[in-house]
Amino acid sequence: MTSGSASLPRFRMSPGPRVSTATKLPPEARVGRAARSRRRRAHAHGRVLAAKVGSLGQQVNSLRHQASVTSVLLNPAHRTVELTSATHPVWRATVVVLPDGEGYLINPSMPALVGSQTFQLWALSRGKVVSLGVLGSHPTGAPIRVEPTMTVLMINEEPLGGTPAPTTPVLVQGNLPVGL
Repeated sequence: MTSGSASLPRFRMSPGPRVSTATKLPPEARVGRAARSRRRRAHAHGRVLAAKVGSLGQQVNSLRHQASVTSVLLNPAHRTVELTSATHPVWRATVVVLPDGEGYLINPSMPALVGSQTFQLWALSRGKVVSLGVLGSHPTGAPIRVEPTMTVLMINEEPLGGTPAPTTPVLVQGNLPVGL
């Protein structure tokens, strides 16, 4: 054979009859494959079930929280504190508090926050500003704890996670009744 002058013959293979791979496997291998398939389906069902249980857990916690807020509102001993803005009359929030200091922030109407910000609740206690907690971007129903030494409640917006001291102007504020 001289190079370049002769070509090699080409062979074509026909596809032939289709044979299932399951029929090619011995019976013990087919059982293993079926078991693995059942396990995969069971794991998938387990993940779906876990997601549903988690969602139901969140709903239960939300209902418990709503029941707590309702019980404070229905208690005749509760006090209501209106937090308002001196510059934006439509910005407001209501805090309901029991004599023991248990309270909730309800019905806030303040500006929408971007994802990198959160509302933070502050109190004036013995002349010092103290954080009562980060409220998130939708603070409705946020639980709070009011101490007898606190005289003013304030809300501002801070970076996510909050700050140890206020870094932005107060959005809304209100005076706590004496003896609360």
